[in-house]
Amino acid sequence: MKWRLLIDEKGTPAQNMAVDEAMLMCFDPAFELPTLRLYGWSPAAISIGYFQPAHSAAVPDYPVFRRITGGGAICHDGDFTYSVVVGRGDSITRPSLYNAIHEAMSNALHQLNVAAKPRWVAKREDSPIDINGTAPRTKAGQVAMGAGGIQGEGDDLAAIGTAMAALWQSRHSPAPFFCSGREAEADLVVGEKKILGSAQRRSRRAILQHGSMPIRDTACDGQMTSVRREAKRKVKFEDVVPAVTTAFESVFGVSFERGQLSEEEQKIAVDLVKQKYGNSKWNYRR
Repeated sequence: MKWRLLIDEKGTPAQNMAVDEAMLMCFDPAFELPTLRLYGWSPAAISIGYFQPAHSAAVPDYPVFRRITGGGAICHDGDFTYSVVVGRGDSITRPSLYNAIHEAMSNALHQLNVAAKPRWVAKREDSPIDINGTAPRTKAGQVAMGAGGIQGEGDDLAAIGTAMAALWQSRHSPAPFFCSGREAEADLVVGEKKILGSAQRRSRRAILQHGSMPIRDTACDGQMTSVRREAKRKVKFEDVVPAVTTAFESVFGVSFERGQLSEEEQKIAVDLVKQKYGNSKWNYRR
């Protein structure tokens, strides 16, 4: 199976957000290839989650842009961002697109000598692992925590109780402003430090997932670790690209065609920059 590959090392913040949304809006599974887009940011900026109040971004000298996906704020200052757009009915979205992408990104980081793993794997290294699940399997049964709540089988009450507590915490406790301070079980971590988190937005026909990891340490968010810090060498954007594409090919069983935006995607992206992402009414709407 072929995917389209887009690479843009230095997109502006407004363009980056507009292109991701344009790809989601235009995707038709009957005619379009799934897309992996790899991009950087110039100038540096902070992207905030769809539901976050913009006035909380008390970091000087960084422009603020609102995403269409949820989650916490991300400091895009020398980082590497990916986005994936696939059809909602595609078999690759089951059982978990989120976890499969993070498996690929973990494999890519290992190629760069960065020992990243999902947070729940790091917490339960001694348990059997189901790479496609949202929580680890145990001998007594399986537990999963998702949008629909808690699902469990068997008599592993301790695991179910842990998942219920985490779900309550996520719904009732104020979340940190930066994504780096929020804990999701599928986050990629090195030791106790997060290195990659992701978020999704779904349309009637397609799913957009994007996520970001620092290549170098940033001035505005010191809670994340970075590829350079963990690899102990000067990794560049162009070093990360082949590691990521190779890992996606292996995990998803695909090959890539280097492509470009369609005329429709380009037109919609330009309009979105003017009407939305380049407009303070959108970015500061909350």
